[in-house]
Amino acid sequence: MDKAKLATDLLKAIDASNLTDEQKGDLAVKVAFAETEAELEAIKAEVAKLVKATSRPATAPAASAPASAIAGKKGLPATGDAHTALAAVGATALLSALGLAGLRRRAR
Repeated sequence: MDKAKLATDLLKAIDASNLTDEQKGDLAVKVAFAETEAELEAIKAEVAKLVKATSRPATAPAASAPASAIAGKKGLPATGDAHTALAAVGATALLSALGLAGLRRRAR
């Protein structure tokens, strides 16, 4: 296979993959500086390994959840939200009360 065609195909595969932008950039740099077809083949194997590592298995609990259950949820997940919101409201109320008390003392 021609080195240029292999490099082009490899860059297309990298661009279409589910890798992060940083990983894609690093791999694109490696492709750009590869001098032989053997180096390109090694990069191709590395891309395949990274793509396989970042893809989730089909048996994962999140993948097996029904789409209707996921689609029905709106906003942030409920984990810890109520506790955090309550703490924030409490802290705001406390600081407001202290601020008003300080203003009252200054007004006397």
